[in-house]
Amino acid sequence: MILYCIIIYFLVFALAIDLRGRKASGNNTIMCITPFQKYFSISALIILWALTAFRAVTIGNDTVVYVRYFQSIDSYGVNSNYAIEMGFQWLIALIGRFTDDPHVFLIILSSLLYGVLAYIIFKYSDNYLISIALSFFLCYGSFCNIMRQSLAMVICFIAYLCLKKGKTIWFVILVLFASTFHTSALIVLLLLLYKYIPKKGYFIAFACGLAIILSNTSYLVNISHLLGDEYTNYFMGKYADSGHLGVFLSLIKAVLMHLVIRISDEDMTDTSKKEYDIIYTSSFYMLFFLCCGFTVNLISRISDYFMMFSIIDIPYMLKIKNKKSNVYFIVLMGYMIIHFLAVQVFRPEWNHLYPYEFWK
Repeated sequence: MILYCIIIYFLVFALAIDLRGRKASGNNTIMCITPFQKYFSISALIILWALTAFRAVTIGNDTVVYVRYFQSIDSYGVNSNYAIEMGFQWLIALIGRFTDDPHVFLIILSSLLYGVLAYIIFKYSDNYLISIALSFFLCYGSFCNIMRQSLAMVICFIAYLCLKKGKTIWFVILVLFASTFHTSALIVLLLLLYKYIPKKGYFIAFACGLAIILSNTSYLVNISHLLGDEYTNYFMGKYADSGHLGVFLSLIKAVLMHLVIRISDEDMTDTSKKEYDIIYTSSFYMLFFLCCGFTVNLISRISDYFMMFSIIDIPYMLKIKNKKSNVYFIVLMGYMIIHFLAVQVFRPEWNHLYPYEFWK
């Protein structure tokens, strides 16, 4: 716990020092990249990578499962009967050609995840420190737990950036590629509907309310049959009607993120409208699928795709918005800190990040 508190302290300290330096220079804004941001962000990412790459198999709920899959596929080859997508199996088989060590396997996967994340942040972020702070709260736990979906998420992140630049074909290709690692990535294709999602608060309230109501009926269970037996079992098994507290706490975080992102029409320029429409649609899906998670808490993991996109979206929107948005951002960061630490103390079984142990 002390380790995590130190990391959070230095993240907050760095944000405060950076803002103070801007005020002293007369640039009273949280935007604009500085050398301090660059070098601190590189150091922070290396630390997060090391904590993910050199963790023990006890860190993360699914780490031991991935190690077993690696050992099985490395020994017996790819098997279509395994309950994991073929893309991830072929990746394991490729890594197995170079090493039989499960620890090296975790190091390689962690390097892939943080390598792509670093590329995205340093190429597209309007504020490295904000993106790094969000990465700690939104990615570190996922990278230590749902590594298969995390690979799909970072690929979809690149696809999302392609969509914002108008490269729709590349967006579709990358999402389809991501689905070979985790089928849930296909849900990101819904972003193609960004032109048709109403930008009104009452629409979000209605859609999320409807999702919560449907979560207490059998309709979502029936829809799950379209996804195959593997995912249907989640609705009928031990995960059904569980994890409501976790979903509710994540929903609070998502609402705060949406408030940071949401802007009025008068704050928007013609050049930012298309990009904002895509960002807003991503924010809507983030909220909607979290509300669907009251049926089965695992369905809320779909929202993780759209939450990850905020690592770039929030700094971008803070650049456009007024001072009120900075207040929302401060509240969001405060809530994320409290939420992360509270989970480690009171619900460590949710992600098994605490007590931390290195690989032995």
